[in-house]
Amino acid sequence: MVNLNFVMLTEYAADIKTAVAYPPASLANTFGEWMAKNDKTQLRISETEKYAHVTFFFNGGVEEPFAGEERILINSPKVAT
Repeated sequence: MVNLNFVMLTEYAADIKTAVAYPPASLANTFGEWMAKNDKTQLRISETEKYAHVTFFFNGGVEEPFAGEERILINSPKVAT
C-alpha cells in the first residue's frame, strides 16, 4: 500500500484543505500604509501592464487604495509582441 502526502507549494485557494509548503506572508506597515497613517498623499501612475505592480503588489496585496492614495491608469500602447 502506498502512503501519499499531498503538499501544495503555495496556497491557491483557502478552501483547498491540504498542507502548504510556503503559506502567504502577511505584510504589515507597507509603504502605502505608512504614508496613509502619517497623513501623506501619494500618486500612483502606471501603464496598463504594470498597474498591478504599483497598486496591489506595492500595497502588500491590498486591493483598495489607502487614504490619500490616488491612482492613474494610462493605457499601454498597442505594440506587436
